[in-house]
Amino acid sequence: MKQSVAAKVKPLLEGTILEKGFTLWDITFGKEGGEMLLTVTVDKDEEISLNMLSELNAVINDILDENDPIDGAYSLMLESAGAERPLRTDAHINYAIEKKAHVELKLYKAIDGVKEFGGTIQSADGESVTLKTEKGVYTFDRKAISKLCAYV
Repeated sequence: MKQSVAAKVKPLLEGTILEKGFTLWDITFGKEGGEMLLTVTVDKDEEISLNMLSELNAVINDILDENDPIDGAYSLMLESAGAERPLRTDAHINYAIEKKAHVELKLYKAIDGVKEFGGTIQSADGESVTLKTEKGVYTFDRKAISKLCAYV
């Protein structure tokens, strides 16, 4: 099975990102604006300055140039996780649970005419996410969720 670009890049970068005092939030690779874009998203307990990102960007560029894990041309974008965070992985969801973060959830298909819900995640597993809202507690099949985003 062919390994995804993100899966190839993560082990190359994660240790260095941690050494520099950041945590690796996400890595995505895809076409944007007609070019291939590798987006590395980092987080830190303190505010992240542009200088911090610039220094880390240079280090990441050196690692990628040295290891050359991606075929073809691409651009690198390094960004801070920020206040709005897509929850794509189990680790992301656990972060939202621990922080008791407000979460917005969107469904592919409406339930009783409603496609969007807001609240806090009470629990989650590989199959479902349980969200506590002002109107009650709802459990959603993860396959039915089109977007899950935390606001911290």
